[in-house]
Amino acid sequence: MTAIIRKELRGYFNSWIGYIFLFILVGLVGVFFALINLNYQMGNFQDTLTNITIFLLILVPVLTMRLFAEEARQRTDQLLFTSPITVMSIVLGKFLSAFVLACIGLGLTLIFPLMIIPYGTLPGAEIFVVYLGYALLIACYISVGMFISACTENQIIAAVITFFVMIFMYIMDGIAAQVTNIVTASQSSSSAAMISLLFVAIIIAVLAYIIYDATKNYYATGGLALILIAVATGLYVFDASLFDGFLTKSIQWVSVMSRFTNFENGVLNVSDIIYYISFAALFIYLSVNAIEKKRWK
Repeated sequence: MTAIIRKELRGYFNSWIGYIFLFILVGLVGVFFALINLNYQMGNFQDTLTNITIFLLILVPVLTMRLFAEEARQRTDQLLFTSPITVMSIVLGKFLSAFVLACIGLGLTLIFPLMIIPYGTLPGAEIFVVYLGYALLIACYISVGMFISACTENQIIAAVITFFVMIFMYIMDGIAAQVTNIVTASQSSSSAAMISLLFVAIIIAVLAYIIYDATKNYYATGGLALILIAVATGLYVFDASLFDGFLTKSIQWVSVMSRFTNFENGVLNVSDIIYYISFAALFIYLSVNAIEKKRWK
């Protein structure tokens, strides 16, 4: 796996992608640092970092678009997949190479808060939490971009799809708020509960597909799906109010950005860390699964 990491890092720095990523990331932080901290003589560096969140939506797709799409385009993926290493090692190596490059960029931005130290006291613990949040958020974004790159042979398509998926993740809280407004405006608790039940059915279908994809067992997957649907339907018949607000709460729960708010405020929550790690692990698993399918084809 270390050989894969070294190979990918060399690929980033043998081309302009790695340098462009670092230049834009550090440059944007520097611009906001000058505008906020120097211009207004403020020592709150957390606000400076907050402003670059949206730019990650552009930077990360550029970073991840080549991970597997380039291998497929150049037909070098077959050589990679027939090498004496596991697909998991290949995927983790590519993921960690992009993550290491992103962490290098984050590390370089530390020069800006260090410039403020001679003129006051910085909240070191809060800044550490913000940086940890950004590292975890970028890990999630990279895992999504890597999965999309594993599903296509075109780097541009991979970058565009990753960009729109990340936009959706970014505005998910707004979607949850709009859903809440629509449900409230309908003034019908039964309609809201029915919508939530349909959403539960969709979740069960997705879960069943993931289980089938992992086990290739129709009977186990179908049986589990029928049991879960029966339980959900029974709960709805017994007390439909149990599903009130379920859709909104579910969207807010899976929202990446809603949990990032805690890190922005300097609040370290173990559940948020576990969520981000689990989110990245899920898409790493999906990437491995996608590569395995291509490998056996």
